[in-house]
Amino acid sequence: MIYRRRNRRRISESFDDIKRWEIVELDVWGNPDEGYNVNDIFKTGIFIELPENASNEELRKALRDAGYDMFPDDEVEDGDYLITIYNNEGKPWLELMLED
Repeated sequence: MIYRRRNRRRISESFDDIKRWEIVELDVWGNPDEGYNVNDIFKTGIFIELPENASNEELRKALRDAGYDMFPDDEVEDGDYLITIYNNEGKPWLELMLED
């Protein structure tokens, strides 16, 4: 394991496990009682890099560095190619799409 001296974060020995994700903003219709539908998506052209098994804290920091605030009670649903972030009412508000 290799560590940076400054902040003691682990650096992967292989960069193959780092994935690049595009931030996608969502136009969502609906409400907590009837549910939500994604009406449209907007690819931002903003990318973040995350380790393959990133924690919610690593995700939160990467999003904050890109200008997006993820709150502690937001829920994350992740898949192989898409990560969806929901607010505390179950409304999807942001997605991350794996770069091709």
